[in-house]
Amino acid sequence: LEQRLRKASGGSPAAGPPGSLGDALVAFERQLILDALAQNDFNLNRAAQQLDITRHALRYRMSRLSITLDTVVDEDSDTSPSSAGR
Repeated sequence: LEQRLRKASGGSPAAGPPGSLGDALVAFERQLILDALAQNDFNLNRAAQQLDITRHALRYRMSRLSITLDTVVDEDSDTSPSSAGR
């Protein structure tokens, strides 16, 4: 029930008022996951190993933080030099 309420309110699980510790932790976790995915060519198994968590835990955290591979790959390709010729 608690998780459904969080989803309905649109808030992330640990986020609090802007500038709070919760916000900082969410931002840090999100960046850590994005970096691990990029460093491992978006391979979930290798990224999870790097983070020392299970693949299931990585998928759960990605879901909780609204990280999808489609979004991550699209964002990454927009900033890469090879996308300039598209």
